[in-house]
Amino acid sequence: MDDEKIIDLYWARSDSAITETDKKYRNHCMYIARNILNNISDSEECINDTYLAAWNSIPPERPNYLSAFLAKITKNLALKKFRYNTADKRKKEAAVSIEELSSKPNAFLFVFFLLVIYLLFYYLFLQNRILLLNLLRFPLIL
Repeated sequence: MDDEKIIDLYWARSDSAITETDKKYRNHCMYIARNILNNISDSEECINDTYLAAWNSIPPERPNYLSAFLAKITKNLALKKFRYNTADKRKKEAAVSIEELSSKPNAFLFVFFLLVIYLLFYYLFLQNRILLLNLLRFPLIL
């Protein structure tokens, strides 16, 4: 099916518009998304979001080149997902879920123990510097 007919299907709000778009441009959009994301499942999600964005934006807008229109949407969505995945606070290898900690009680206790040690160290040695310096100057004789 040619692009004008697909765009007409979008304007008619026909569900077959997405099916025809998928048949014609799936490989093109997948190529763009996979080159940016390097992940099949994220690329699939990006393609689905591309079809949704096209569905929401074509009735007020009528693109001249559907392939370029879809490529731009796919590229922008893939870059957004790439930035989300690579943000410092969202490193996948550093994230530990609550479910993982609760399934491994020893790991949970270890993290809790480290937190308690840190808080004790902070309170005793950093907050009470004067007390520590006085103890070093005048040691207790028992």
